[in-house]
Amino acid sequence: MSQSDEIRENSASRGWRLWLWRLGIAAWLVVLGLALLALRKEWSHFRLRDLDHALSQLGWPHILLAVVCTGLSYFFNAAIDLFSLKWIGRKLPTGRALGCSFISTAFSLNAGGTLLGGGGVRMRLYTGLGLTPGEVARMAGFAVIAGWAGHALVAGTLLMMAPQALPMLPAPAARGLGAVMAAGALALAFARALPVRKGRWPARWIEKCPPVKLAAGAWISSALDWLLAGLAIRALLPADTGSLGTAGFLGVVVIAQLLSAVSHVPGGMGVLELSVTQLVGKSMPGSALAAALLAYRVIFYLGPFAVAAGWMGLREAWGRRVVVQRGLVFVAGFWRRLGPRLAALMALTGGFLLMLSANTPMEVARRQWLEAFLPLTLVEVSHFLSSVAGVALLIVARGLQRRVNAAWWAAVMLSISGVVFSLLKGVDYEEAAVLGFLLACLLPFRGHFHRHARVWSRRFTLEWWLLLGGLTWVAVWLGLFASRHVEYSQALWWQFSFDSDAPRFLRGMVGMAVVFGAVILMQCLRPGLSRRETNGGALTEGEWATVFSLIRKEPQSSASLALLGDKRFIFSPEKDAFLMYGQQGRSRVVMGDPVGNEEAWDDLLWRFSEEAEDAGCRPCFYQISAGVMPRFVDMGMRLYKLGEEARVSLPGFTLDIPETRKLRHARNRMAREGGSFGMWTTPAEVAAGMAELRAVSDAWLGKHSASEKSFSLGRFEESYLQRCPVAVVIRDGKVCAFANLWTGDGREELSVDLMRYGPDAPAGVMDFLFAEMFLWGRAQGYRWFNLGMAPLSGLRAHPLAPLWQRLGAFVYERGGAFYNFHGLRDFKNKFNPEWSPRYLAVPGAWHLPAVLVDITTLIGGGWRGVLGRQKKSASSTPAQEAVTAPDPVPVPAPPAGETRPRPLPPSPSAASPAL
Repeated sequence: MSQSDEIRENSASRGWRLWLWRLGIAAWLVVLGLALLALRKEWSHFRLRDLDHALSQLGWPHILLAVVCTGLSYFFNAAIDLFSLKWIGRKLPTGRALGCSFISTAFSLNAGGTLLGGGGVRMRLYTGLGLTPGEVARMAGFAVIAGWAGHALVAGTLLMMAPQALPMLPAPAARGLGAVMAAGALALAFARALPVRKGRWPARWIEKCPPVKLAAGAWISSALDWLLAGLAIRALLPADTGSLGTAGFLGVVVIAQLLSAVSHVPGGMGVLELSVTQLVGKSMPGSALAAALLAYRVIFYLGPFAVAAGWMGLREAWGRRVVVQRGLVFVAGFWRRLGPRLAALMALTGGFLLMLSANTPMEVARRQWLEAFLPLTLVEVSHFLSSVAGVALLIVARGLQRRVNAAWWAAVMLSISGVVFSLLKGVDYEEAAVLGFLLACLLPFRGHFHRHARVWSRRFTLEWWLLLGGLTWVAVWLGLFASRHVEYSQALWWQFSFDSDAPRFLRGMVGMAVVFGAVILMQCLRPGLSRRETNGGALTEGEWATVFSLIRKEPQSSASLALLGDKRFIFSPEKDAFLMYGQQGRSRVVMGDPVGNEEAWDDLLWRFSEEAEDAGCRPCFYQISAGVMPRFVDMGMRLYKLGEEARVSLPGFTLDIPETRKLRHARNRMAREGGSFGMWTTPAEVAAGMAELRAVSDAWLGKHSASEKSFSLGRFEESYLQRCPVAVVIRDGKVCAFANLWTGDGREELSVDLMRYGPDAPAGVMDFLFAEMFLWGRAQGYRWFNLGMAPLSGLRAHPLAPLWQRLGAFVYERGGAFYNFHGLRDFKNKFNPEWSPRYLAVPGAWHLPAVLVDITTLIGGGWRGVLGRQKKSASSTPAQEAVTAPDPVPVPAPPAGETRPRPLPPSPSAASPAL
């Protein structure tokens, strides 16, 4: 047989085994369903309260006796494995062998026929102790034979003693059956002692049987296991078992265990109970029998299974303790990230539950306990204060969402108070548990709530007010519904007693209303933002000095966009960080990541969002990096990928490799044509050549029918260019191309902004300029050269990807007629850059279309700049697009109502160095 035929045969065999396994599962599921239906019919003659009464009559001595019988039964069952180990000639520590046997037996009894069956567990445990799979299989075979032999011995003996255990057979037939079963078990035990001549077929079979002493010990151990299992359920029954007697009932149980095992239903669920009920008949009350069977199910099956599962879990954890330790470290790190984010949600949940509990009647049992141990005054005060604490937690939740330090302190105090009040007012441990979880989300993470602001320093949004109002309305409505049978009167306000739930509800409503009224009043009377805060304003010279200072210290070169003068700023209280943003329509758009001290970023981001919402605007964040994404997730923003940014590693950049041969050829061609590269690094040098730069810029704009951009792109402004180094290409003594550069602190990053060339520039001038800027940046010790973003690059068209990703990928692939997306990425790819994603953060998905339009308008310099642009020439090259293309997803112009352009930062002196 060829190898391919063997593979097909094995595959077919595995397929048949899989289908047989599935059919087996389906079969026992059908048996389980039929057994439960029949059991429902058998137990339909008594009511649930009868069963509850019968369960309450089970005394602790009976339960303890059943537990002892269960423990002994499992012990004798586990002892069978000691005999099987002796039979296969292996020695293991007795304690370990008994433990492995107990675990596998518990799994087999409760999960036989499933993936958690005892066979696989037994194999895993014993092979872990050094046994081979073959030896474990021989042990299992011996245990099965010993188990059923012991069962036959016990069942046969009981049937001979009490044939009424099988009511469907006449007494002589039942005794005869019992005698046959007992005799068969004994014959099997003494088979090794039978006198049989060697060479005959029985001899070969008998030689494989265990020795008489070994078999007798295993058989007796198995018999005691079955007998004690029956005694465990007998201990839960009344003393009088009717006509059956104890022996007859034990026989019924042993026969029922046989039927449940044959059914292959896990744990014999339903089958065992149905078999015992039908075999017992009317010999004892149905409710008492049902109560005993249910208690037996818990004691004999579920209890040991829980112990075995826990034991197995501890064994596995100890065996893989290194992995477990790593897992614990991971869980701790995960909780550090998740806990603070859950705090606001848990504060809402805890506050709502406190209000809900305060507005509903106490349970009778808990009320009686309070009457016995606590004074009425303490209960009434706790009830009222729990309502107030619930409302206060709802209010504080907003501050927790904004990471306000005062909100953290308030939430901790309210949670501790809520735990105390919930226990004193009605032993409401449920609310106490929820508030305890809230404390677990707060106490370890105080450092995450670092904003030093008032809890309600900003007005609540409409959505937040609707949420608070909805939760309060539900709590009040439930209180009114629970008190609907109580007729209102003035006297209710002054009734104080343990059973006066409606008066407590009314007083609690007053407390909630007072808290809500105070918060609403404080929100309405809160001082509004100044005109300068809401509309922005020209920065003072001192503020511009702060901006310049922070830009010089910022490693990311994109901070130089602040020099354009077309943005507004929000500073941290210590003036060590700022956000720059523009406004178009109702969109306030932050450009890039915050600049400055990273510890102040959270406060800046929240302040910006709050001020935007107070002014009726939508806060947006454009071209943010992946590193700040968690902050925006905490703020509830929706994130959309815009594209990917390219950065070239300068220390390893060289022109002496095949990948950069085009740059090398462009450099050599420019040298042959008399072109040279120069770098103007001081404002004086830039000012001296400003006229030439303007001539090149005007010619370039005229050729491409383009207008100056803004916001995320620079524009030709003399004061702006004098603050940046300018790279120039000089040919025949004149500038034919130039680019201004942004520099980062610590020589971390270098980036290009404007890149323009004149009509007399030779072909390949842009490649030459890039090559020279890379080499100059490497010589100056810079680590990276930022090439900017490739719009819609890196978005996935996978069917499971979000709609924005699929739409962006479609435009990227099919939108070449409007914008050369592929050409731009290919142009940047030839420099072998590293790509990193850039994102747009907006308050919600429904804001996205309007935000995109507003951002486009900001970048285009207003609607006139957007609508007045002519379509680019079809012959434009990727290199031309690299220096002409605006950012992919658009942005804003001057805010509505402003007619004058915003002032540029003060011009540098001729002697001051460029940034």
